[in-house]
Amino acid sequence: MESLKKTGPVLAGPGGKSTGKRAVQEIALKDLSRFGQNYSNLNPIFKALVEWMKKHPAPHPPAIQSLTRQGNRDQDALRSVVVFRSGDRIFTLYLKCIESLYEIHIVLIENTNLAYLIDQGFKKRSHFLRLGSATYSDEAKTQLVSCNTTYEKPSDIRTKEFYQVFYSWWDSVKDSVQKDRHKK
Repeated sequence: MESLKKTGPVLAGPGGKSTGKRAVQEIALKDLSRFGQNYSNLNPIFKALVEWMKKHPAPHPPAIQSLTRQGNRDQDALRSVVVFRSGDRIFTLYLKCIESLYEIHIVLIENTNLAYLIDQGFKKRSHFLRLGSATYSDEAKTQLVSCNTTYEKPSDIRTKEFYQVFYSWWDSVKDSVQKDRHKK
């Protein structure tokens, strides 16, 4: 894939602690218009994203679990964590899916900036965006300890950047789902 290459050690692993064992993906941020005008509708990628998450499970740190908690429904949730970079920007993406509800939770953190989207569009419900900050216990940002957010309108410019980063990452991994389908 043209936009994916491996670079240095992971800054934060699935538990929010440095692992140093995996490589960080290098992602080229693509123009949002490349993903169509209805980019906020995740329905077209839902099944493929669920397949990808099943092949890449990873626990979330307690601060992310607290932010995305949904009571008893959480026990069946799929969870994945991805760390990637675009140029000198480093992102951590926490994905949570409650498959039976067609619900995706996406938390994207860059440094201490946090964006959290719940997409229930699969059931014709509107989604919402929370923006806020992530707090770490150390300067190296290896242990995430809390997340503070407020609700924002999904039309905000930051929402567009959120989707640009998410879809740029997705564009770099979606072919692996297609390859796995063809192997079966």
